[in-house]
Amino acid sequence: LNLAGARIARHAAANKAWVLGDIGPSGDFLEPIGTMTEEELTKNFVQQAEAFRDAGADGVIIETMVDPAELRIAVQSAKRVAPWPVIATFTFKYDPSRGFHTVMGTHLEEAIQHAIDAGADMVGANCGTNLDLDDYRMLGEQIVQHAKGHPTIVQPNAGSPQVVGSELVYNATPDAMGALASHLWSVGIRAVGGCCGTGPSHVRAFAANLPK
Repeated sequence: LNLAGARIARHAAANKAWVLGDIGPSGDFLEPIGTMTEEELTKNFVQQAEAFRDAGADGVIIETMVDPAELRIAVQSAKRVAPWPVIATFTFKYDPSRGFHTVMGTHLEEAIQHAIDAGADMVGANCGTNLDLDDYRMLGEQIVQHAKGHPTIVQPNAGSPQVVGSELVYNATPDAMGALASHLWSVGIRAVGGCCGTGPSHVRAFAANLPK
């Protein structure tokens, strides 16, 4: 699947855009919380990265991580495969008493430092639990603060989803997402993307609101 997906993306990009292989969490946790060993995770992440490399990807983005140990293994596995850039992002939730943290309880400052220490070339956040656009603005500001000059990225959802019937609906408009992208750039975020709920119109708004 990774090989086929990266080949399709490489063809569609037509040398006008970079292609990043996307690696997410395993779905399990490292021992003793879960059943995965570091050796098993390394083998799986290396296999995924090798497929992306063989298909001509320009780099790897490791995203939606909640466990710093799993993120470290994924970054180091991708780095082992090729001399390419590796981006690493956590997914966060927010509450006023604790600030931004992962579902594993890792606070934002600690998570960002873990990603830098793991060797990621760019660090930040994607997705999020019940975060609205104002939350993403604050999240971006704090990521820049804690990254201390390291390149940063934020990939927000199109707002916090609402349940409509049996579906999750993301209501943030392209204009609102474009304004968010402009703000993130102004505070020092250097790559902006979109996660859940974003589509081509949102991406066009990002491009229109960011420096050429």
